[in-house]
Amino acid sequence: MSVAHSSEERIEASSAKPEKVRIEIIAESMCPNCKEHSYLFEEHVMSKGVADILDINMNMMVIDGWNTMKDKGECEKGRWDCELGKYQLAGWHYAEDLATTNSWKYTRCLFKEQPALIEHYVGSPKKLESSFDFMETKITTCAEEAGFTFSEMKTWVQDHGTKKMYDDYQHIKDHHRSGFRHRQPPGVNATKNDEGQRELPARLPQRTPCARCTGHRSSAACAT
Repeated sequence: MSVAHSSEERIEASSAKPEKVRIEIIAESMCPNCKEHSYLFEEHVMSKGVADILDINMNMMVIDGWNTMKDKGECEKGRWDCELGKYQLAGWHYAEDLATTNSWKYTRCLFKEQPALIEHYVGSPKKLESSFDFMETKITTCAEEAGFTFSEMKTWVQDHGTKKMYDDYQHIKDHHRSGFRHRQPPGVNATKNDEGQRELPARLPQRTPCARCTGHRSSAACAT
């Protein structure tokens, strides 16, 4: 089984063990398309009662490379994009034997919060200088919904988050080298901030799938 999406998210599946189906999800924490993709994955896979036979490997993309001098990723939408990515990964790794259904519930919750998080943190130097507080409220809510402990997740992010992001970066680069090419939306001129990270305008052209699918059955993904 193989399902491919855009450069922001790609899902691949193959048999990992006789009793499990391995699904690899490669996403960006602030990808504007991932809310819809997560809705469709929920609708067509997770809602079918098959979580017990799934071995899901969640990866977060670091699309602009790795700054070896500062030992941190250069995420498309800046520092808060990377920070959110670490917390996405925490939902799958912060403790042993996390239930797949709970980890997915947490991830799906964060993807549903993407519009609010992107609006708050992306688009201007002032927004990029925002504090972690707003993100923390969203992460805490999603963690509680999944039965997770935010304080333990925060400790995992501090101790392991950067290394896990780097490992994902290497994994995606090594195994999907030909699959990812950054494509900037037409009419959008991005600039680089002082740390060399891309900054996009506060208002992007409405070219996401949610803008195109009005009236289509998949438009429910834009609202839920």
